[in-house]
Amino acid sequence: MGVKTKLDLKQINSFFDNYIFVDIKKTKEGISDTVYILKDINNKSYVLKLYETNSFKKVEEEIKILNSIKHLQTPIVLDVSRKYIKPLVLFSFKKGEIKKEASLQNLKQVATFFKQLHRINLDFKTSNDFDLKSLINKLDNNEEFIQRYKHIKDIKVEKNSLIHADLFFDNVLFYKDNLNTVLDFSNSCISDYRFDLAIIVLTWCYDKNSINENKANFFLQEYDKKITLKCIKYYLLYVCLYYALKRYINLKEGIYKDVCYKEFLLKYDEIFSNSFN
Repeated sequence: MGVKTKLDLKQINSFFDNYIFVDIKKTKEGISDTVYILKDINNKSYVLKLYETNSFKKVEEEIKILNSIKHLQTPIVLDVSRKYIKPLVLFSFKKGEIKKEASLQNLKQVATFFKQLHRINLDFKTSNDFDLKSLINKLDNNEEFIQRYKHIKDIKVEKNSLIHADLFFDNVLFYKDNLNTVLDFSNSCISDYRFDLAIIVLTWCYDKNSINENKANFFLQEYDKKITLKCIKYYLLYVCLYYALKRYINLKEGIYKDVCYKEFLLKYDEIFSNSFN
């Protein structure tokens, strides 16, 4: 979330025929898209998302995914506008706060959400892919990425689960310390469920310069008793390099601003040297 494109109430009202909005509030979190909180004449709140880089076709796919998982803690799509040059989607509003640090209870709730999400069977194909090789192919012999990629290029990726693929802190709302809503399925795809687990370990279970192994193992055990940090070590490395590369490329192309790709390279190096005994 956050604001990259400035819109006013007059513009927004012109995009949606069935609503009269009277209040607008900017959001601050996120690095990719523009998100506003709106209120209508009945004081009902909504979330308006303007997709900065995704095409209308990509957004339609995200909506299709959301409509397939309505029974989970996800926002409801209320309306879509094609009256602007970029896709605009109006979502239901859910109360909640974005955590900066995860408790064990929070991690348990995320594990439960993933267990439900990863069992979903879609009756259509997704175009997104959590594909590191395609990002590597965009590089011009950048050694800081190429050398690290050599260690994980043969990792087995199973494409058999619906994954969120971007569950950082700013994509989950907690209300009274309970998981209330999981946001932003724009990167969601059919891929390896271990990538979702790795994202949580790398962000929600990270203390300063290293993984909090107690938190990480608690989360993994809540998801599946058979999974340990050692089991997913190379998936952690894969995700580190994926996000480092994605940030590097988007910074270079001017899509991202004020983010650091080296953060994930440092995490890669720390994990690579850890045996997780």
